[in-house]
Amino acid sequence: MLSQVRWLRVVIGAFAIEACLMAMVPLIPVLGQDLMLKVVAPIACVVVPFVVAFVATRPLPAARALHGLLMGVVATVIYFVLVAGASSIAEASASYGLPLFLGVNALRIVSAAAGGYFADRRAVPSAA
Repeated sequence: MLSQVRWLRVVIGAFAIEACLMAMVPLIPVLGQDLMLKVVAPIACVVVPFVVAFVATRPLPAARALHGLLMGVVATVIYFVLVAGASSIAEASASYGLPLFLGVNALRIVSAAAGGYFADRRAVPSAA
């Protein structure tokens, strides 16, 4: 199954997910940190990975859900690397609250996998 994975597409999709989510950082002073962390970020962690995975996996011939899942996992790893480089994961989990921090990161993975799954469901079956 992993032989079907197009890793470049997975990595580019993961970077696209994180770039879209990081583009929301300038909104923190406008919306306030509490609203941003407790409302906007969780909603964005559902919508953005779903849309990016859906769009990125549609041209693939097979294993779309797997590609979406891998995009979500790689995007989460990228996020952890960015957070560890900027401050620490403990500080990030303290600002969100541990349950919300774990939930938001799980949402990123599940949403990306769902995007790939729905791309697979919307694919036109081959006429073979």
